[in-house]
Amino acid sequence: MDRWVSLAGPNRGTTTAWACALWDQACRDMTPGSYVVRNLAGGDETPGAVRYATFWSQCDETVNPDSSVPLDGAANTPVGCLRHNALPGDPATAAGVRAFLAED
Repeated sequence: MDRWVSLAGPNRGTTTAWACALWDQACRDMTPGSYVVRNLAGGDETPGAVRYATFWSQCDETVNPDSSVPLDGAANTPVGCLRHNALPGDPATAAGVRAFLAED
């Protein structure tokens, strides 16, 4: 079965993207309510026969609000109080990702 994993992804947008939205298209795309965010949120958040997982932190200084990360239909895992860029190198988060990928 196919799997999809998100580490602190701004799935519903992030208010911090407004800081660079004037000059950067990627930032504009990540602002809450943007065309991209609206279209990604339109319909099933976890389509198809793929198993989805998100890992997020309540101390993420980049993705705000924290509730932007979890997706309906996904295995949504809080990882404690980690900064945004700490998630990829966190041993406990890595173990959670490996466990999700190894599930039958």
